[in-house]
Amino acid sequence: MNYLLDTCVFIWAMANPNKLSLNTKSIILDRLNNIYISSITPWKITIKKSLGKLTCPDNIEELIKINDFKELPINFKHVLELKKLPLHHKDPFDRMIIAQARVENLTILTDDEKFRDYDVKVG
Repeated sequence: MNYLLDTCVFIWAMANPNKLSLNTKSIILDRLNNIYISSITPWKITIKKSLGKLTCPDNIEELIKINDFKELPINFKHVLELKKLPLHHKDPFDRMIIAQARVENLTILTDDEKFRDYDVKVG
């Protein structure tokens, strides 16, 4: 299966795995699954860290490689998908993750219930 980690789930997986559900942990640890990290995730982390609103590891790129996660860059199709999304969620970073998941047919691993308001697979 193919999964896209929400930013919070990525941070928890790297810094505080006890916050993850058993199901999410098993999905991430199953090497048969493809786990994607959106390029929006390090962007959001960098902004929040610079504002002093977040504490997490600095070696994001290294953690992505060590865990064999796949990078998912933002492309035009992802950006254009945004206009199809109703405004259930006002966080632009989360909206981009939703758009990417829809375009790429990925299941999002998140604890954010607002994601379920969209026509997107949520695990």
